[in-house]
Amino acid sequence: MTLPRWLRDYLYIPLGGNRGGRRRTYRNVLLTMLLGGLWHGAAWTFVLWGGIHGATLSAERWARERFAGFRLPAWAAWLVTFHVVCVAWVFFRAPDLGTAFEVLGGLGLSGPAPLVTLPLVLLVVAAVAIQALPPGWWRTAEAWLVARPVMVQGLLAGALIVAADAAVGQEGVAPFIYFQF
Repeated sequence: MTLPRWLRDYLYIPLGGNRGGRRRTYRNVLLTMLLGGLWHGAAWTFVLWGGIHGATLSAERWARERFAGFRLPAWAAWLVTFHVVCVAWVFFRAPDLGTAFEVLGGLGLSGPAPLVTLPLVLLVVAAVAIQALPPGWWRTAEAWLVARPVMVQGLLAGALIVAADAAVGQEGVAPFIYFQF
């Protein structure tokens, strides 16, 4: 017996499952996940962890019903899911709510990070955007690259490495200690 099957068989279905209308279904999903969070530990952090999962499952179900036929691109769905799970994980691992909110508050309010430069941000945006390219594009790009002479392939790879290194930049990097001797 797995935890998801136990939650389904002993909580979700006895609560009424998806019978009784949409609102009851959303309520049942939320209650099941809240209780699943409480099952992990008797603390508000676990209840909130379950609540985050229940609320996002209900929201996803609501959006699928409300906007039938609309689908987020796979990369966008993955990105949203990843961030929701990361936020929920903070609550799961924190010893108390104060610590969890302190960690979450410090994520964006701790001031500028010395290694976050504009070129690095653009590199990350480009990496995320590349995920949205159609699969056939990669085969075409690979065929084009393989058709080039080895010297051109090496120059392109070197240019990519130099661009990535330039994106990181020297800001915030400690100087080479042995230059002081």
